[in-house]
Amino acid sequence: MSRSFALDGLVVEVNEATEKQLVQLKGVGSKTAQLIIQERQRAGAFRSVQEFSARIKGMGKKKIEKLLQQGMRVNGQATFTVPSVEKSSRSATVDAYVSSSKKEETAEGKIMYVRPKQLSH
Repeated sequence: MSRSFALDGLVVEVNEATEKQLVQLKGVGSKTAQLIIQERQRAGAFRSVQEFSARIKGMGKKKIEKLLQQGMRVNGQATFTVPSVEKSSRSATVDAYVSSSKKEETAEGKIMYVRPKQLSH
């Protein structure tokens, strides 16, 4: 293993860290550390900070930015950037789907769009 987990200016890589190493980050308790490890085992390594945020409940932009400042890394990444998508680059199909759908939050806190049921004639 080539990465170090020390917090004295080095890196805590979430794709390799143990629970003991993760809880050393201020803001990560035992429950969150276990969730990170379980999710990593369930769906594989986190490929980006954005993916990490999407897969781990309670990891919003502000919290992740604080953890990144402490030395947390996700697949070597140390920044949280949200790619911008201009409306003109989205397809008409996506626009039509979103505009005819209802935004709902799942039990896991994720946002999904649900199309209304079509009435049969």
